[in-house]
Amino acid sequence: MAEVIVEEAAEEAPGGEPAERPACSFSFCPICMALTAVGDARPDIIEHLLAASREALLALRSIIDARLDGPPGERPTRLERLRID
Repeated sequence: MAEVIVEEAAEEAPGGEPAERPACSFSFCPICMALTAVGDARPDIIEHLLAASREALLALRSIIDARLDGPPGERPTRLERLRID
């Protein structure tokens, strides 16, 4: 998948000029803003950013999965007694 994105980013229009980028209809589209930010970067930098973001998302997923599983053998309590002295 990273190779396809890198190849598309490196494509040029006929005549040696850079390909025209599509315009987004939203003012603050996060996808378009990210593509604009890395649009002029070298392909190896884009590939490195894609690999790093993949690893970050996998780490986030493992944290979420661990929180959903909860500690083994421990059930959450519904009621807690608070003593006010």
